[in-house]
Amino acid sequence: ISVGTGAFKWAPGQKVGDVTQSYERNPDYFFGDGSVPYLDSLTFVSIVDESAQQAAMLAHQGDWHWVRNWGQYNAYVEHDQIRTAIRTTRGHSQLWMNVRNQPFDNVRVRQAIVMGIDRNAAIAVLQEGHASPGFLFSPGSPWELDQEKGCAVPGWCVTEDMEAQRAEARRILEEEGFDFNKTYLFTVESDNQVVARATFVQEQLRLLGIQTDFDLVETVAYRHQEQNGLWGDFLPRNATMVVDDPTAGLGSYLRCGSAEHRWSPGTPCDEKLEGMLDQVDSTADPVKRKAISDEIQLYVMNQYMYFPLYWEQEAAAFWPEVRGYAHFPTPYGFVKFQHVWIDPAHKDDKGFQAESSGIPGGL
Repeated sequence: ISVGTGAFKWAPGQKVGDVTQSYERNPDYFFGDGSVPYLDSLTFVSIVDESAQQAAMLAHQGDWHWVRNWGQYNAYVEHDQIRTAIRTTRGHSQLWMNVRNQPFDNVRVRQAIVMGIDRNAAIAVLQEGHASPGFLFSPGSPWELDQEKGCAVPGWCVTEDMEAQRAEARRILEEEGFDFNKTYLFTVESDNQVVARATFVQEQLRLLGIQTDFDLVETVAYRHQEQNGLWGDFLPRNATMVVDDPTAGLGSYLRCGSAEHRWSPGTPCDEKLEGMLDQVDSTADPVKRKAISDEIQLYVMNQYMYFPLYWEQEAAAFWPEVRGYAHFPTPYGFVKFQHVWIDPAHKDDKGFQAESSGIPGGL
């Protein structure tokens, strides 16, 4: 196994799967200004039980905690010493519909299902309000569609009258001869968070009169099914857009040759979409790239095969002696710690009840 070539290297003598994993500063890794990481080492402790995670953090047995559960959040925000930072993220909850199965090969059926899902309710129920509805890029992204363009695609903007929109969605399904007596299948990764999100969508479909069942699949088998188009009618999944860019971001889901490809596995490649992705890949001018990116997004949105239920927010909590921490989007976590250091002189600092953003640890 590689020990890493980034800011930190996996320390020798460890095994994959150990609860505690240690990483040492890489002396051969340099930033643009010629500096090396400030910390000598990082130690990550994996605690599965979320109550135990928080108990350890509140007892100051750790310095930094990635808040995975919004039920933990208020205890940190209300703490007088712990700093709490929040930001938007490229993490999102996806719903894919399998166009290889009838009646989901019908774009009007897919449109009706998207129209029938209450995204505001999803955010309130699943994220305790800590998320945002949006299009194919996270809200605030430079690639995000203008509201006027995105909202012109029916069902993609949150409506003020969900009941009326749901009734319209039901009418479309009836016009298309949708079989309400049939039970349709969710393929769901056996993960508590994925199951909870899929259950919400299942309840939303029930309000449309659509009956569904779950096929709970362990992770290895689930990955095989999703990458080969072998899943059922609906595929709910957690996802993170690795890079905020139409080439590496959208392309990872939509490119026929991508390992993350969900658009047409098991069917002929969508040559129109592939051509647009080729065009944005070969264009350097940012204004032209944005125009092509908009075209790609509108094409995808009008197909209703892929629907981000919401875009998440993310929080981190840390004690005041952690200095220089910046809560900003990065593809992978170690970059967040490259300019962090520990200053014991600040360990008794107080007055941090609230949430913050940017570089709350100071410079």
